[in-house]
Amino acid sequence: MALDLTALDSVLKQHYHSDAIKNLVYKKNPFLAMIPKMTRFGGKNLPLPLRFADPQNRSADFRSAQRSNSGGPSTRGSSAFEDFVLTRVKNYGTAELDAEAVQAAQADIDTFVREAANEIDGLLRSISNDLAFDLFRDGSGLKATVATASVAANSVITFNEAGAARHFEKGMLLEASATAGGSRRSPTDIPEVIAVDRSGNSITVNANVTTYGSPWAASDFVYQYGDGPNGGANKKVTGLAGWVPSAAPTSSPFFGVDRTQDATRLGGVRYDGSAETIEEALIGAHMELAIEGGDPDVVFMNHLNTAELIKQLGSKKDYVEVNVAGVGFQGVRVMTTEGELTVMSDRNCPPGTAYMLQMDTWGLYSLGEAPRILGQEGDEDGLRMLRLANDDGYEVRAGFYAQVGCDAPGYNAVITLAS
Repeated sequence: MALDLTALDSVLKQHYHSDAIKNLVYKKNPFLAMIPKMTRFGGKNLPLPLRFADPQNRSADFRSAQRSNSGGPSTRGSSAFEDFVLTRVKNYGTAELDAEAVQAAQADIDTFVREAANEIDGLLRSISNDLAFDLFRDGSGLKATVATASVAANSVITFNEAGAARHFEKGMLLEASATAGGSRRSPTDIPEVIAVDRSGNSITVNANVTTYGSPWAASDFVYQYGDGPNGGANKKVTGLAGWVPSAAPTSSPFFGVDRTQDATRLGGVRYDGSAETIEEALIGAHMELAIEGGDPDVVFMNHLNTAELIKQLGSKKDYVEVNVAGVGFQGVRVMTTEGELTVMSDRNCPPGTAYMLQMDTWGLYSLGEAPRILGQEGDEDGLRMLRLANDDGYEVRAGFYAQVGCDAPGYNAVITLAS
């Protein structure tokens, strides 16, 4: 049988079933693997209701409890409710297969599967790594901020954030803005990453970004092209840095909620452990969450911080294996006065920051699996492989429509660790 679209679709269906994709995308991304999933996020939006204050009609005096005496307040202190109204964001990736190569592989379908799998696996890794990165960010799409940009035909750009270069890849197209949420700087060309220096925390792009009509400068905000707000709203999923910000939330609506009504119950606990050992910081933050009624079970931090914790624990260290959908992760068990915690290393967590989470309060809410090959059963046309309109080849599309939600932010904490 000729390798037409129907045959190609059949191959993809067999090779990229749900379990196979999970096994691929969860590796090295423990928070993405462990966050509870809800894949039926239909409709226009999804309200996440929570009660953040109990009725306050109480007093040692009956009439005061009723709050109906002539000289007293006229309103009753009923329960306070809010609901975070989630809306989906989109994320896409594409992989292309040359038609001649596909036809040449007709005699050996295994050859085609291997060649196609290399490209499609890379596509799924790219989009899943992007999602895993965003799960720790605030939804703005920000990759890093500029420390310096060299005046050269191929500019070398260094970043302010430790380890930021690790989140850039050769071939990535970039954009920048002068302010958070600001308009895209107008380049002559779209800069493309041509080299990554992970140890030096810098990248090289194929343009002199300092000579643009709107030149890049120190403190600029850098995004992958198309991810930046460009004067609009957040385009990426809103992760931990948005739900549990390191600074107390402002009155700006967050999924429709003014979180200053109760910055802790609506915006999480902030714990400064910068003057403590990591173990001491975890114990202190756990106590704070226990006071708030939380029961956290997992801590996520960068590998460098986990390594420091292991050194601090010495002979007290106790490793634990966590298995999610057939993928195993190793964590470290830490005992506190409030119970047991499992500390997991996640490369996407910023150095110097830890998140202590009650996992049953979180969810990745999506319309179908996230991520997935678009064109699965239930999609409009059901085609996983498409003929390119402007080239002699085929295209596979992957993506998702999703949002992160938390129905009890006050049971979770962000911890500032010693630098």
